[in-house]
This record gives sequence, C-alpha cells and structure tokens, in this order.
Amino acid sequence: TAPPPDEGNDLLVQNLFRAAQLEEPDEEQGTVDAATLSLIQSLKDKVKELEEGNSKLQEQLKHASSAESVEKQETPRPASSAVYDPYTALSYKSRLRQLREFAEVLERGKVVLDTRQAGNLNLAEVSGVGIKMGLREDLTADLFRELDRDKDGFLSSAELRKSSLASFLLFNIILAPGYLLLTCLCLGAILADIEGWTILQGFYYVACNVTGIGPFFVPEALSDFGEAVVVATSIITFTLASGTMGISAIMGLGSELPDALGLVDSTCNGFFAVVFVIPAVVAASSLVLGGFMAALEGWTFINGFRYLIQTVCALKTSLTSEAPATAPARFIALVIGLAALGITSVVIALVCAMATSQDAVFYMETQLVRKLQRAVAPCIPDCVRRLCCLCCRGRKTEAADRDGGVQDLLAADQRPVEAGGRPPEPQQQA
Repeated sequence: TAPPPDEGNDLLVQNLFRAAQLEEPDEEQGTVDAATLSLIQSLKDKVKELEEGNSKLQEQLKHASSAESVEKQETPRPASSAVYDPYTALSYKSRLRQLREFAEVLERGKVVLDTRQAGNLNLAEVSGVGIKMGLREDLTADLFRELDRDKDGFLSSAELRKSSLASFLLFNIILAPGYLLLTCLCLGAILADIEGWTILQGFYYVACNVTGIGPFFVPEALSDFGEAVVVATSIITFTLASGTMGISAIMGLGSELPDALGLVDSTCNGFFAVVFVIPAVVAASSLVLGGFMAALEGWTFINGFRYLIQTVCALKTSLTSEAPATAPARFIALVIGLAALGITSVVIALVCAMATSQDAVFYMETQLVRKLQRAVAPCIPDCVRRLCCLCCRGRKTEAADRDGGVQDLLAADQRPVEAGGRPPEPQQQA
C-alpha cells in the first residue's frame, strides 16, 4: 500500500508505490522527470507480463490435469510400470513372505470370501483380507496380480492350491541330493588331499558316511589329522542332512497327508496308515527302483529289491551281498539314500499328526508326571525328603523376606513424617 501522506515523503517514493498498484502518478503535487516515468512504465510492463504468464501457466495446468484424469480412466496402469510400485520395492524375501501369507489366508477362507458363489475370487472380494493383514490397497492389488497366473482377473482354486507332491519330489530327488553330494565332493576332496587318496575315493568315503550305505571305499588307516577332519566333516554333513529332513517335514505334503488320510480325528486311520499304507508305499517304490538297479548291475530282481530295502531303511545288517560296482549305479544309490531322508521326515510328520500321538503327549505332560511323583514319594527316604523340605522352606523364607521388605517400604511411605515415615517428594513442575 502507498505510504500515508506526510510532508517528509518524497514524491518519487509515492509515485513508485502508485506504480506498483497500477495507478497513475499524481502530477498535481509536483513534476515528474523522464527517468521516473520510464521506471514507472517498465514496472507496469513487468507486472502485466507476469500476469499474462501466470494466466497461461494456469491454463496449461488445467489442460494437463484434465488429460491425466482422462488417461487414468481410459488406460489402466500396466503391471510393469516405471512408477514407484510398493510391491516391487520390497526385497525378494519380504515379497515372498507377504505372498505366502496372503495366499495361505485366501486358501483357508476362499469359501467364505466367495460371495458371488462363482468358484473364484476377484479383487473386490480379497481387498478386505489385505486390510485385515495391514496391507495397503495398492500392495493388495499387486499380490493379487502375482497370484493370478492366467491374468484373467480372478483367482481360481487351482491358482491358490500348492503343488505339494511335485515340490516334495523336486526337493528330495534333485535339490537336496544335489547340494548334499556337492558338499560331500568338496569335503571329500579336502580329505583326499590330506590322506593321499583320489578325489573320487574321498567323495565316496564322505557320501557313504552321510547316507549310511556302502561303503564304496574302505581306507587302510587314517592319520591323526585325517581323523580330526573326518569328525568335522561328519558333524557338518549330519547338520545338513538334519536340515534337509526339517525342510521336508514342514513342506505342504506333510501337512496335507494327515488330513487326506484322516489321521487327526481317527485312531484307527492312524494305525492303518502306519502299519499298512506307509510300508506298502516304501515296498512298492523299492520294487520299482530295485528292478532298475538290478537291470543296471546285472543282479537278480530279488537282490535288487533287497538292496533297495536296506538302503531306504538304512539297515546296518545287509540283506544281500550285492553292491553297486559301476559309477552310475553308485551315484543312483547315493541319491536314493539321501531321498530316503525326505521319506523319513514325512513318516515323522504323519506320526506326529496322529490323534493317538497327540493324546499320548498330552497325557505324559499333564498327568503321568504327577502320578509318578505320587507313586515315588513314599519310597523316598526320610533324610532326602527332609532335605528337600528344608530347601523348599529356605526358598519360601527368602521369598517372604523379599515380600516383607517391600511391604515395609510401602508402609513407610504411608506413615506420617513425625512417626518416622518417608517425607513426600516435591511435585515436579511441568
């Protein structure tokens, strides 16, 4: 705003303020020179130029916003866009964990979520699941598109179902034997260099220790340092083999088979599965693989079956005198011995899921221990019983002393100051 009229104000200053307000200079109060007029005119031109530029910029922004809204309505955002995507911005482990949890929730509640009764789920039906899991709407949409393999906008039961049997066979026949045999090769090469063996002999020595079959190579003697290396390699391979069994036990096959066989609710089904179903499956697979081994090595069919049974069941007493002599047959025997670890883990999972096993564990943990204590208590000598009572009484006395000390402190806080109580603490200012 223009300065208030004052005799001390200069005419040039008043004219400059009026020029800023796009007003004409007051020539009645005095003359204005040419320099001041040119300055005022330049200020007017600059203000007009800025206003014109501002109006053009506002029109461009309006056109751009309208065009962007039309583009969003007409063309959907592609899955592989270059903009920030909260799903792809996560690490691979985080994305895989989110995807696994999301798929498990949808698989368990697909019947309830299918409000259209169409046998599949759309994005609107699963959006509520993402909200309950604490996921943003865009992240839920990305997880939905990741699960939608055929890209039809719906999740069918086949897309939510896990390939349990295929993944179990892939892991226990290819992946687990692959990394275990590779570990045996590396450790066997180190042991062979120490003992002066060939790399193949070192590999056979370590691999046979892991699988419990063979041995395909028997050394004459081991050095002291070689024995220490054998102990270290045995611990390493045992840990890896145990990890393989653990991974096989938590795979989908171990959790789906008990429900399929009805082991959770029925003791008879569990007994039938353990006594008949599992041995029948092991015997049938041993028949097929034993016949293949017999044809490869020139054995009789019964000897091939016996060798596979002792390999899968890890028997220490041999059922046959036959043993693989060629490198391919030995490699197949090692793979079968490692795959037997996965079969053992499935058997463990089945037995753990049986109703009888769970009832027995509950009985042992809740009632059996108490009954044993009551039965053994009369047989305990008096001196031992008194000693136990003294120890328990001492612990109770210590606890009572601690509780009494706390109660004394609380009572001291409640007594007045004249009676020896604790003075009140001054109030802290905000």
